[in-house]
Amino acid sequence: MNKATLVRLMLLLLVLAISGCTQGKNEPESVTDSETIARLDEAIRQTDAKSRFALTMKLDQSLTQSGSEDSEQYAMRSEGQVELEPLAVTQMIESGGDEEPSKLETILTPDGYYVYDHSFDEGWRQYPQDEISTLTETLSDYQVNPAAQLQRIRDTVGDRLTVSEQDGQRILTYEGGAEDSATSALMSDLLDSTLGGGQLPAEVLHSVEPETVQYRIVLDAESGLPVEIWSQSRFAIAFEPGSPMTIDQTFEVAYDRWDATEPVAVPEEAVDAPEIDMPSAEELQQWEEMERQLQEELDRLQQEDESGGGTTDGGGNEGAADGADDANH
Repeated sequence: MNKATLVRLMLLLLVLAISGCTQGKNEPESVTDSETIARLDEAIRQTDAKSRFALTMKLDQSLTQSGSEDSEQYAMRSEGQVELEPLAVTQMIESGGDEEPSKLETILTPDGYYVYDHSFDEGWRQYPQDEISTLTETLSDYQVNPAAQLQRIRDTVGDRLTVSEQDGQRILTYEGGAEDSATSALMSDLLDSTLGGGQLPAEVLHSVEPETVQYRIVLDAESGLPVEIWSQSRFAIAFEPGSPMTIDQTFEVAYDRWDATEPVAVPEEAVDAPEIDMPSAEELQQWEEMERQLQEELDRLQQEDESGGGTTDGGGNEGAADGADDANH
């Protein structure tokens, strides 16, 4: 596997760490705050009692740089299943922006972490054993501990949720603005799941300015189990000092087949697959420096184009990309 392929895999895994609409009439219930909390507590108990489930994650982001009218689009779709004791997770992930999406299949078990990048079709690869715990940490509670995720939502806004019933489902909703302290708490939690918030530098985290956050938790009225956790948010964040961007984000996790999924199985070709050669700290530093230089060059070309001081044709951009690809090889 070449370095460019490995970088792509690592970026996809970092992304991991994944708006719905309904028809029909919602009938609001007259419930007290304590009753709402009780229903969430029951959902947490029921979820915590389950040992396996299927899930689908969807993430859609629109990123707009400050001062720009254009936005970049990013989308991720993941389908898979989870076993909790011991932890085993399968995922089929499609992700990308405006370009053709990539497709990555992953299997995590106590014995290994296996990946198949269908975009390159190079077959199965497996990570070194000493990397498995680090990779496992990239999985969010939405994926591997939904009871804990519900608990955090309950502790943050449990007494502020509105409740309605529709088609055998109990729907709990929350909407907050920039001045709401609960909005900041929920935003921080979302960042951990959608942007790898726990791995972001402190100055980036401190730059986050939430504008709106909406949550919808759909519970099965009979079993109390979660069917869907949906959120929509708008916030500003600066990955580079002085260059904030606005992100409009929709994140949805749907759960199904509680205690009714097939056991996670690892194909023989994955078990026998070659091990990924992980980059050294020095190599990672070199790639970061090349990425920084490439970004500076792209920024310079863009500034020239916007100021009219020069033009950039397709050939020029292609040459810069080819140079970066040659460097990675």
